[in-house]
Amino acid sequence: MSAAAIEDDLLRFTSRLLEETGALVEWSADGGAASVLAPAAVAQALRVPGEEFAISTRPATGGLTVSLAGEFLDLAGQVLQESVPRIGAFHLRDRYLKKGDVEELVTRAYAWPNARVRFQGAGPALIEYQTWHFHASLRSEDCFEARISIALNARSRAAVELPDLLDESDLAAAPPSEPTQTEWTGEAAGRIAGQRAVQAAAPFLSRMDARLARDERRLRDYYQALVREAAAPNRRTKTVVAPESIAAKKQAVQLELSRKLGELRERYQMTLTLTPLAVVRCHVPVLAVELDVTRKRSRKTHVVFWNSLVRALEPLACERCAKSIFCVCFSEDEVAPLCRACWEQPES
Repeated sequence: MSAAAIEDDLLRFTSRLLEETGALVEWSADGGAASVLAPAAVAQALRVPGEEFAISTRPATGGLTVSLAGEFLDLAGQVLQESVPRIGAFHLRDRYLKKGDVEELVTRAYAWPNARVRFQGAGPALIEYQTWHFHASLRSEDCFEARISIALNARSRAAVELPDLLDESDLAAAPPSEPTQTEWTGEAAGRIAGQRAVQAAAPFLSRMDARLARDERRLRDYYQALVREAAAPNRRTKTVVAPESIAAKKQAVQLELSRKLGELRERYQMTLTLTPLAVVRCHVPVLAVELDVTRKRSRKTHVVFWNSLVRALEPLACERCAKSIFCVCFSEDEVAPLCRACWEQPES
């Protein structure tokens, strides 16, 4: 991308950001500068002298410089932090819901290796989906950063690959309401986001492993050279080092090597940080399909959903690892859905 294109993007972003926070922005004819009248809180976050100030792509005294070279992005982040809502509530209007042989659709979509599952019926429902946007950071000697978005069915806790709900033409704002504790999906979203962040960082992690192996090899080579030097006879005095002295030096070198390797591994240790950025809550028309599940002497009703946005049945979520699954095993007593790996592994 050219410098001019980056500058245009920054100006559009700045204009929209300020207007969304209640500021009035009047651009000059050439589009390179603007006069701004902003709320006091916004002006304070941008560290400008007053509520009336100028913005420009060129450095100017007493104004705001829109540039990647200065502190603009940090200041814009402060405005976003303090002024822009982090939670949006929406709903979609009536959508087409699957008709016909739903039981056959369920049979084709799912596998039930260890339980008997019977179709009970299906009917329309309005289900909330929560799309969580995270900033993921993996840090050690170097840093990997990414934005991870996870959409979950608030009832089933299953991750669903939804299109961007904000792009839907029939999206409408919903009256603000505080979800109950059981409706929040943040914990499950965080677990899945952490897994996806590690997957996205696979090339970065491979590079860091290679760097750690290289640094470990250099340390070992250096200390092995010290051991060889300690065991070598003194060419100037023509004396041979006593075996006891060699053994003591080898032990000292080995202890020092172990200490240095420990420090090195501690320096390369990875820390994953997930920061929630925003949550989009949206009620979506779905088809709720009731299933009667029998596992040995236990029995329970589970509900799966045909999603009107993706026009397909959604997965279930593994009760232990939150993985989205279509091959579903069930626990013996609680008849909870499990992926095969969790089912085969005894619960600790």
